[in-house]
Amino acid sequence: MPKRPTTQAPCTRSASRCADRASRKPTHLTRWFLLPLLWLGALYSAAAEERLSIELSDGTRLEARFVLPEGGNPPYPAVMLFGGLETGAQAINLLPGFDAHIAFASFDYPYTPPRRFRLWKNLGELPKARQAIADTIEGVGVLYQALAAHPKVDPQRITVVGASLGAPFAMIAAGQQPIPGVVSVQGFGALEDVIAHQFHLAWGEDYGVVGRWAGSVVARLITWYADLPSPEAHAEQLRASQNALVIVSRDDQRIPQAASDALWEAVQASPAGARRIDMEGGHLYTGADAMIRQLLSITLDWKQDVGLLE
Repeated sequence: MPKRPTTQAPCTRSASRCADRASRKPTHLTRWFLLPLLWLGALYSAAAEERLSIELSDGTRLEARFVLPEGGNPPYPAVMLFGGLETGAQAINLLPGFDAHIAFASFDYPYTPPRRFRLWKNLGELPKARQAIADTIEGVGVLYQALAAHPKVDPQRITVVGASLGAPFAMIAAGQQPIPGVVSVQGFGALEDVIAHQFHLAWGEDYGVVGRWAGSVVARLITWYADLPSPEAHAEQLRASQNALVIVSRDDQRIPQAASDALWEAVQASPAGARRIDMEGGHLYTGADAMIRQLLSITLDWKQDVGLLE
């Protein structure tokens, strides 16, 4: 589908700041959530696809994509993928052509955000977003149970992978369910601080100290209202039968280092097998081919090492 043309209001600031605005990536709050799982799509080499209809406790139904590999011998290892808000189940086939005999499953988040978040105009979105968070957390667990019961999936080789926005969902689900493997790519704890950081990036340059203060206040209100669960608390609940891989980018402009460290410390406090890998570079964006290949290699090597691949 062709991209919708966009326009930008004329810049009325100084010449240097206008040039800076033209050169940098968009900084609105949903930008960093888009397409962080491109690298996982490189695993996809599928011939058969099913739809799994999963039902939540309140009767809500989510339609999940379930893709089986071509060749190999079932039962297969399986990977559940969760990435950015607008990636959803399409993360499975963004970069097809890899030979690994792995089954994949994912579903679209049950929420479509505004293309640009405007605080006072979009306050009505908060109840929908809060419900979507709860539904997604429950949905990941229900999807795991469906895969574990599927005759073509090996329940001992299921991994949940979350990148960026998807990383907290993956870690929370692994704390609630005995999912054998969990991979957190550019994940984080300290949710309130991470949310505040996104507002600081959006408002800090234009409004200085006042913008940063306002961002911190709004982040606290969102965290309180949405009653966000703690990824760290769930990471500490990982079991000895589980393995966790935490991948951190050293120069991640979107995730404060302290938030990455908070999640890692919680994983270490659990009895699960834990490994951390620090990569060079910033946050994962569309088109970061070298980083995608590196992430793919790291994840497959880890899965092989802990017995989740073969």
